[in-house]
Amino acid sequence: MPDSAQIFYRRALSHNNFGKIEYNLATIADYAGLTDNNPWNLANTVETNILEQLREYGHIDYYEKVGEDPKAPKYIIRRFGADSNENSGDVVGSVKRESR
Repeated sequence: MPDSAQIFYRRALSHNNFGKIEYNLATIADYAGLTDNNPWNLANTVETNILEQLREYGHIDYYEKVGEDPKAPKYIIRRFGADSNENSGDVVGSVKRESR
């Protein structure tokens, strides 16, 4: 896995267990130490060398690029193995519902 993907994972993802996380392009670049001034190159680098690599290695389930501004996109990163309400209908917060 590329160094930038490892650094981003350690700084942004390894310490939380959220199933859905939103990051804008500048935040991901900052965490990974990327400094490209061209937003299109930066977005391509982030998608190819960080997000796609994390998906291939199983650290995230998928990512989605959203936002109106092509120069400053936002990425939604999903991890279904993490604690989230999206995976199970019987979990509310950290307390399981009991059947009656």
